[in-house]
Amino acid sequence: MANEKNQLQHMTWKEVAEVYKKDPVVIIPLGSMEVQGPHAPTGDYLVAEEVAGEVCRRSGAYCAPVVPFGHSEYFRSYPGTFSVRPNTLYNWVLDMCTSLIEHGVTKILFINGHAGNDNILDCLARDIRRENNLVLGRINIWRTATPQMKKELYGDKTATIGHGGGIVDAVDRYLFPGDVKEELAGPNDIVRRWEAFDLLGIGRVDICGIEAFVYTNLEDLSMQGCVGEPLASTAETGHVLFERMVECGCEFVKRMNASDMHAKK
Repeated sequence: MANEKNQLQHMTWKEVAEVYKKDPVVIIPLGSMEVQGPHAPTGDYLVAEEVAGEVCRRSGAYCAPVVPFGHSEYFRSYPGTFSVRPNTLYNWVLDMCTSLIEHGVTKILFINGHAGNDNILDCLARDIRRENNLVLGRINIWRTATPQMKKELYGDKTATIGHGGGIVDAVDRYLFPGDVKEELAGPNDIVRRWEAFDLLGIGRVDICGIEAFVYTNLEDLSMQGCVGEPLASTAETGHVLFERMVECGCEFVKRMNASDMHAKK
């Protein structure tokens, strides 16, 4: 956990004002509340919060409170999922960014832990660039493991990596071992066919050897909510993956600190 004085919510307004004078990187962590298989906690925003906090502790950046809910439309069938509409998330994060920008913050980094948020954040960042002449940053923590790293960690079982198993499962086992309930995981029930389509993942299908889209939901692939193998990971693997997420976040902060994040006209 980061030192509380890296987190804006633990500061007085005068302390925050002094921080802003330093032209710091301010991180906004985001995630979701959604199904992660039958055995893992629904609050995967907690991982983004932990990563952001540790990045702040090691890099000297500062952290805003986490945005816990994301756009999780394709997971709505599962209790515990809270999905917000794209315009809700857009406006929520826009208001957070505006509250930073109007007090002189020029370096904003999204540490995101949910793929459903990515496109919304991209649209928001483009709008902020146009309106405020600032270039924002974004990193998705679930995409920090390289193919080589996955091979080293999972060997010939990289195919077991997917929603509800693999990377998310591993990090949960490292950070929140008491919340993982292995006894609730049933046999692998993944199906790879929906009507006349071969499924590659949630919404993704194979057409003539290329990836195309049919807008299926998670329950079309797995009733228990797993696209990956739910019991394929360990806490030790989760520790390695967590450190990689923090490493990438710290490097991003370093490069933002070395940059003028105003758009070049």
